[in-house]
Amino acid sequence: MTNYVTIKKFCADTGYSPDAVRSKISHGDWEIGKEYIKAPDGRILINIEGFEKWAESTPGVRESSESSIEIDIRYNGKCCRERLALKPTPSNLKKAAQHRAAIFNASMPEHLTMRTHSRNQKTRTNSRHRNTP
Repeated sequence: MTNYVTIKKFCADTGYSPDAVRSKISHGDWEIGKEYIKAPDGRILINIEGFEKWAESTPGVRESSESSIEIDIRYNGKCCRERLALKPTPSNLKKAAQHRAAIFNASMPEHLTMRTHSRNQKTRTNSRHRNTP
């Protein structure tokens, strides 16, 4: 069996809709080269192994590099990302998931400085999130 399938085949096998797949790609939930690729003819192909790894991962926590873990949080309508300087071992991924959960449960998250990005931009800028009345 091949590692890559078309969106149509992927949807038939998994039950995801084509719109859901395209949404995961456009919102940055799936990364090019990990969960999908663009073929030379421009078609999007889903990496089955990458999808399975993504599906088994902790939501919002992923390996960013060999020496860091990235967590995603949606706050005030923005997607915020924080990179932790931890080697992505199973133990550290669990700690990162606990850190992410603590952020969600915090009553005053404005003490966090996080990187935000727009859905249409790949660049990120530092900003401080504050609750203003």
